[in-house]
Amino acid sequence: TETRYLTRLQLHDGGISGMEFTENGSHLVTVSSDQTINVLDCATQQTVIKIDKGKGNPHKFGISAVNICTENLVATGDDDGKICLFDMRTKKSVMKYHEHADYVSQMLFFSEVNHIVSASGDTCLGVFDMRYNKILDVSDKRKDELLTIAFVPETCDIIGGTPSGSLPVWRYNGWARPYDSYEFHPKEVECIVTYNDNIVLTGACDGMVRVMQIHPVKRNL
Repeated sequence: TETRYLTRLQLHDGGISGMEFTENGSHLVTVSSDQTINVLDCATQQTVIKIDKGKGNPHKFGISAVNICTENLVATGDDDGKICLFDMRTKKSVMKYHEHADYVSQMLFFSEVNHIVSASGDTCLGVFDMRYNKILDVSDKRKDELLTIAFVPETCDIIGGTPSGSLPVWRYNGWARPYDSYEFHPKEVECIVTYNDNIVLTGACDGMVRVMQIHPVKRNL
C-alpha cells in the first residue's frame, strides 16, 4: 500500500523541534528553532494561538523542547538552556529560569507536586518548583549528554538516554547522581517512552525499538 499524506501544514519558518497533544487530543502544540510556539486546532486545522519571537517571548535561541503542564500552561526549553512557562490565555511568559548551560532536550511535569524535571545537553537533570518559582535541585555533572528522559511509575524513577547508550536511573528526590545505570544498550538513545508502570520503550541509532522492564530492585549501589 502506498503511503500518502492526509494533510500537510506549514506552521513554522524554522524546523519543528518538539510537539505535544493536549490531554483531550483537540489541540497540537508545536515549537521551533525559529523561537515560535504554535497551537493548532486539530478539528479545523487552523492555528488558534501563535507566539512569535520578540516582545513577550524571552527565548533568544531556538526552542528545543515543549511540555504541556496544565490546560493553560505550557513549558518550553531552548538551545541556550533557558526554560519558560507560558500562559496561553495571555500568550505571555509568566515564569522563566536558566539552570542549564546547554540545550534543553526534554521536560516532564509532575502535577501532584508542581515540579518540572528537565534534561539537558549539559549532562544534568534540573528540578523546578512552580509553586515557589524556584530551582529545587540540579544533578551532578556526568560524562554524557542527556538526550531524553522518562518516568517509571512503579519505582518512582527517572531514566535517561545518552549518546553512549548508557541509561542512568535517578530516584525521584535523589537528584545528585544516578543510583543505577543500564550499560548494555546500543548507542544514541534519543527517545524513551513509558509504556506502563515498569516497562519503557527505547529508540536508538540502529533503528530498533526495544522493550525494557525496569525491575524494582536496586543494583550497582
